[in-house]
Amino acid sequence: MESIVVAALHRKPVSVASAAGVRQDFSTDVYTPPVSQIFAALEVSETALNGASAQVSVTGLRFLIAEIVKQMTVDDRWYLERYPDVHAAVLAGDVASAREHFETTGFLEGRLPRPLSFDPVFYYEKYADLAGAFEKDDTEGLRRHFETTGYYEGRAGTSGHFADAERWRLASKDVG
Repeated sequence: MESIVVAALHRKPVSVASAAGVRQDFSTDVYTPPVSQIFAALEVSETALNGASAQVSVTGLRFLIAEIVKQMTVDDRWYLERYPDVHAAVLAGDVASAREHFETTGFLEGRLPRPLSFDPVFYYEKYADLAGAFEKDDTEGLRRHFETTGYYEGRAGTSGHFADAERWRLASKDVG
């Protein structure tokens, strides 16, 4: 499927007066496309959700992933320091920015957009298997483990991210 009709999910600062004259702030409002457009982009029917699996359009799936990735915060300076190949590509004019690289290929390559939130005490105490490899006060070793292995295994770096990380980990187990 070459063209996709799904509208973008972008935050735009908007303030609107309602019919009653009350101003509503929609600065954190995110456009949500109708589910029918998402199904159309993925080339699946609504009834496909009743089954255990469905075949989807790769083009539609890439588009959907790209729309999610656009919502992520990219620390340009950190990204260019961490990935010298991207820095070289930006200097050579092959890619416009760290953000563009992350959105177009970096995320799919498994690159991180910014330093991940990390609490070494939480991480050590939450994941008992780490005790065999790290001392509790080895904050740098724990951070390295999280950034190179733990994050990609679906572990959370902070208690605030645990529920979301666990939800995604369980969802990937269900389909994996």
